[in-house]
Amino acid sequence: MRYLKFIFMGCFLFLTVKSTSQTKVVEQVLDRLKAQQTCWNNGDLDGYLNFYAPTDSVRMIYSGGVVQGRDNIASFFKKYWPKERMGVLTMTDFVVEPLSKKSVFVSAKFSVASPNGKNSAGYFSGIMQKINGLWYLYIDHSG
Repeated sequence: MRYLKFIFMGCFLFLTVKSTSQTKVVEQVLDRLKAQQTCWNNGDLDGYLNFYAPTDSVRMIYSGGVVQGRDNIASFFKKYWPKERMGVLTMTDFVVEPLSKKSVFVSAKFSVASPNGKNSAGYFSGIMQKINGLWYLYIDHSG
């Protein structure tokens, strides 16, 4: 019986530490996504793009296809979302699910209220990776 108490306490402590660690990860990821939204809403496209992983294997998947590489993603956004068209980005209904110590699944609703009245809305999902202590979008699927 005495050993059973130790096993129970050990399991409880392990689950408590794991839960606290996951909560911290979720908070860090949400902070990054909200900071990215702020960049967009301030018309700071370069700042917004800095939230994409600094690697050639980063990719964005959208209804028109796949764009791979940070420079190509930047070119895409600069072509289709110039500053005067950016408007106000709102993201809601976040889901953040840790997959490992360095990757999480994310999803949310998004809407962009453009100044020209052509609004966009939908959902995005993706994988974020922790690189050099910061969370970055590694795979972005929007639709």
